[in-house]
Amino acid sequence: MSEEKKPVVLIVEDLTPAAMAAKIILKQMGFDSEHAKTGEEAISMSEKNDYYCVLLDIGLGDGISGDEAAVQIRENEKNTGKNRLWIFALTAHVEEDAKKRYFESGIDEVFEKPLRKTLLQNAIDKHIKNDE
Repeated sequence: MSEEKKPVVLIVEDLTPAAMAAKIILKQMGFDSEHAKTGEEAISMSEKNDYYCVLLDIGLGDGISGDEAAVQIRENEKNTGKNRLWIFALTAHVEEDAKKRYFESGIDEVFEKPLRKTLLQNAIDKHIKNDE
């Protein structure tokens, strides 16, 4: 008897402890997850796989930032005709001017770190479940 395949969320986080915390929350919510440590890796993985949504850290250390990765993911969606992926940002910077920049880059929702399960569930219910 085969087990029903769970939806997969892409976690983009350069810090392993934060990625593991997100993975635990997602598992409690019934999701599987995959982990990218860089924006470049996230872009590549989003091109090759169909994810339920993306949890995207903004400050990714070396390489491109999360909001730059979101711009590229959106560009790739336009160029390939791939379905629009919901992108939820995780950041310590939730000031209005920063949030405005994130939304302009194609991010759908901004969460202040640390990730809270109830906020993520509300965003999934608001954005994704309404599309299904």
